Amino acid sequence: MSTLRALLAAAGLVLLAGCSATQFMYDNAGTLIRWRATSYLDVHGEPSRQLDARIAGFLAWHRASALPQYAVLAEAAEAHRFTPGLRVVIHHGASRASADELAAEVAGADLVITTYGTAVRDVDALAERSW
Repeated sequence: MSTLRALLAAAGLVLLAGCSATQFMYDNAGTLIRWRATSYLDVHGEPSRQLDARIAGFLAWHRASALPQYAVLAEAAEAHRFTPGLRVVIHHGASRASADELAAEVAGADLVITTYGTAVRDVDALAERSW
């Protein structure tokens, strides 16, 4: 019974950590996905290695493609929530302003939200602006 209490206390501390809990779950997502998949599939040998490779590929795609978009949207939502009077511009994604359109898009903006990857791709257009 004391072991169960210790485990529940540890789980509670992890949940209270907020972002740390999210980080913990994301860092262990591969294990969770594999565990759920193997509860439906019986894989051994080469199929098991293929499953691991597909999970790793999915997580790599998610980190590179989906998480930056989530981060941009979360930052924009936070800005709107805590500073509702600011004009927030998101410069990210395939529909972002081109180099020619950037000046008009950010004119009068109080906050421009982007990602490192987008900033690197658009470094010349961003460098032309006086921030």
